[in-house]
Amino acid sequence: MTRTVDRPIPPVARHPLDEAGSPIAGWRYRPVIALEQVPQALYAWDDSDPAVVWDAVGAPTSARLVFPGPAGNYVSVPDAANLDLTADVEVVVRVGLNNWATIPISGLVNKSNDPVGSGQAAYQLRVRESRRLEFGFSTTGTTWVFQQSNVLPALTNGALIWVRARFDANDGAGNRVVTFDYAPDAATEPTSWTTLGTFPTAGAVATLFVGTARLFVGTDHSTRGLAGRVARVIVRNAIAGTTVLDINENDGLTLTGSTFRATSGQTVTVVQTAGNTIVQPDPGEPPYVWDEPAVSGWVDAVCDWIVADIEPGEPDDLYLYPPAQLTLTLDNADGAYTPWTADGRLTYWAPGRQIAVFAHRLADATDWWLFGGRVSSWQVNADATVTVTAFDGLSWLAQEVGGDWTPGAGGDIPAQRITAAAAAIGYPDPLRLDAGTVHLTTAPTDRSPLEAVEVAALSDGGLFYGDADGTLVYRDRGWRAGRDDQPQPWVISDNVCTVPVIVWDPLMASDDERLATDVRLVNVAGLVATATQTSIWQGDARYVLAHPDPDQWSSQAEGDALAAYLLAMQGTPAMAMRSFDLHALSPNNPAVWDMAVLARPGDLVEVLHDFPDAAGNPATLDVIAVCLTVAHNLTPEAWVSSFGLSRTVDWRRVEQWDRTLYLWDDPNPLNVWRF
Repeated sequence: MTRTVDRPIPPVARHPLDEAGSPIAGWRYRPVIALEQVPQALYAWDDSDPAVVWDAVGAPTSARLVFPGPAGNYVSVPDAANLDLTADVEVVVRVGLNNWATIPISGLVNKSNDPVGSGQAAYQLRVRESRRLEFGFSTTGTTWVFQQSNVLPALTNGALIWVRARFDANDGAGNRVVTFDYAPDAATEPTSWTTLGTFPTAGAVATLFVGTARLFVGTDHSTRGLAGRVARVIVRNAIAGTTVLDINENDGLTLTGSTFRATSGQTVTVVQTAGNTIVQPDPGEPPYVWDEPAVSGWVDAVCDWIVADIEPGEPDDLYLYPPAQLTLTLDNADGAYTPWTADGRLTYWAPGRQIAVFAHRLADATDWWLFGGRVSSWQVNADATVTVTAFDGLSWLAQEVGGDWTPGAGGDIPAQRITAAAAAIGYPDPLRLDAGTVHLTTAPTDRSPLEAVEVAALSDGGLFYGDADGTLVYRDRGWRAGRDDQPQPWVISDNVCTVPVIVWDPLMASDDERLATDVRLVNVAGLVATATQTSIWQGDARYVLAHPDPDQWSSQAEGDALAAYLLAMQGTPAMAMRSFDLHALSPNNPAVWDMAVLARPGDLVEVLHDFPDAAGNPATLDVIAVCLTVAHNLTPEAWVSSFGLSRTVDWRRVEQWDRTLYLWDDPNPLNVWRF
């Protein structure tokens, strides 16, 4: 089977969830949940006028690490094997202290527990009160051994300078050596340095202590902080060796919550006391913004999918459809789907982004649409999940144009009227339209385009709804005859076990829903078209079908033909299987899978049902109905598809009803029963 689609499957890289060990391994179809990922433009807030919101800027702006001085304010990275240096160490820091003249002990880099407790000492670099650098190391984890440099040159308060300490655990002559250097400020690491002294000490170091402490920047002890700016920190394994940590403000410090990412890839955690802010915007530029957009495209969120509910909504008594809705819940423990930055600006995820849900059949690598639409809300929940709500294109047409507008032109057929209404609201997605029958009048209106389309559909006797791919579809009066892209009806039953598809929880009824004994239609010119049921089935009951607004058919003949059609279709009671469920996984039946995924609104469904007749004899009901809705509830544990059907439109065998034999013998949907 092939299905008509007007929207291509989005080019999304799929996760290989068909692999062994996947929660959905063995499924005949695997879901793909494609989210449109569009980076926001770069924005900066630069106006106090509340009427001015965001102003675009040309390039990312920068942020700085500015430490306030009191203890308890620092940044740190987790312990890792590459930070556990055992021999030679090189530490490079670009730093500007608030007061170079009177310096308290100020920790630059510290691999120990001292800032939060004690022990786990490994190595550190700090500035002493005398404007000297001091490098410390430990071989025991508890006892520090320190070496100080010569005095740094006099500096203006706040001025940046590059400083470096190199620790040689064994110079080959049985000594350990600490060398200190400095260089004037520059945007990049200097290549030329001035020495502050080389200090050999007898007694080579076998190995530095390997502990579990985090690496801290901005403190050397729980009772001390640093007052000033740290623009860059580099730690290397060996002198001029491999860089194991690089925090560089020039590469952008994008704060997400209380963390940012180092240039070297580690997650850096910011700890600050009340009233203090360590990550600050560069005062020389507009406030920093989110500046790590990825390439635009689509992301498959199926690895984080918890539940996806696709609910098309039941058409009302006049067969008017509401917008189809997708409610998607995703695991957001890692923050991947958080839609805003620390300063409240939106990132990739926002209202209006497209979303697509489709099923990939593994056997032949084909894709089948389940839902296509646009996001209306992105809700972050307290349980580390996000809930995404999206609607199909009917919701776009439900917007107000603003003021009076004129839908199409006088004499339009329905397809022309729908096209004009969609254009009036700038609808960008596909339409698939039968031409329709009547010629429509028009006049200025303040209705939404969707309401204008609904009046046109009622005036013509057709259906307007969203298909599985999100295409908006108009079917003319022949909709009860099925779709052109369905070669044969689906065959289902709840108790005839020989059919391909067994359904669950069927609701069968014979009721007055969408039933009419009398049709009375009025058009905008005041013409009245009527049709009345003259058979005896109704007794003294009357069911009047009328439209809430004047129709737009142009002539009396068009109105009379529409009234006769509606009475023929809705004037005789018939049974209906209002709803049923398919459980694609129970049993894991290919025919059930295929119907759950491939069935579309407008398909014909043959329903078989064994029952005892009024005389107690076994009988089999065999009828045809039209699929009106297909809903899906998808979780990693289950796939349930729920169907809504029309009243019966065809019988497949002779049955006795009220002791009079009725036989359906004509494929024309305008004909009903004959004696």
